[in-house]
Amino acid sequence: MRSPAVAGAFYPGTKEECERMLSGFQSRCKTDFAGDVVSCVVPHAGWVYSGFTAMHSFAALKQTCVGKKVKKPVFVILCPNHSGCGAEVAVSTENWLTPLGEAKCSQKTVAAVINSSEFVSADDAAHAREHSAEVQLPFLQFLFGKDFEFVAIALMRQELEVATDLAKATAVAAKNLRQPVFMIASSDLTHYEPARQAKAKDEYCLEAVLKLDAAGFMKRVEERDVSACGPCAIAASIEYALLNGAKEASVLHFSNSGAVSCNARVVDYASAVFF
Repeated sequence: MRSPAVAGAFYPGTKEECERMLSGFQSRCKTDFAGDVVSCVVPHAGWVYSGFTAMHSFAALKQTCVGKKVKKPVFVILCPNHSGCGAEVAVSTENWLTPLGEAKCSQKTVAAVINSSEFVSADDAAHAREHSAEVQLPFLQFLFGKDFEFVAIALMRQELEVATDLAKATAVAAKNLRQPVFMIASSDLTHYEPARQAKAKDEYCLEAVLKLDAAGFMKRVEERDVSACGPCAIAASIEYALLNGAKEASVLHFSNSGAVSCNARVVDYASAVFF
């Protein structure tokens, strides 16, 4: 069992306070999304900075599952590895504990992804102190209760070939296991630049996201030296969407840390869905 690493820091340390914040995000989120979401992008900063933006994608996922009467979805969370610990592409094999209780790892999906991937290996050390998957789980617990399972994959490698591999391995796993699997890319966008400059960079990259162009997105990130921390995860979510017949994308919400911190140099956040 993985214990919380950042509860009480990136998000509240108690069930009551988590639910209060998440309920507040949900009540303010007016997403009425007409489409079946296959994958999405969410930010992973402290909830006070990016939680409201993140809720937009989670609300769209919930709407899709309710509309399609999905009873036990699996969510594959791709996140960056900020610590540099563990394997380069590391999947967790443990159940995770949050202030909202225990979240169950989908062991069958883990095994199937490892079997189909050229890069993924089981390694919980990469996840021990990593925040970027952990901060997403309470959203899922709040919206789905115990009626979901998850897989967390931490990425040090940020190449397109890794993204393509992860998308294909996840699609094969979903097909072989005959269960609904959604992909969540956990990534913040430009870090610590003036707001106008950061937004211009990120809007340029998001143009490729909206075209479902993973290669174009990765090229634009490199071209503009964009400091997004999870570009491989975003590219994988695009590739996975295409493999599942997605035709469109939408940016549901965009924000930056300056709205809370009042600092001139900000971090950008986006909630995007592929459907």
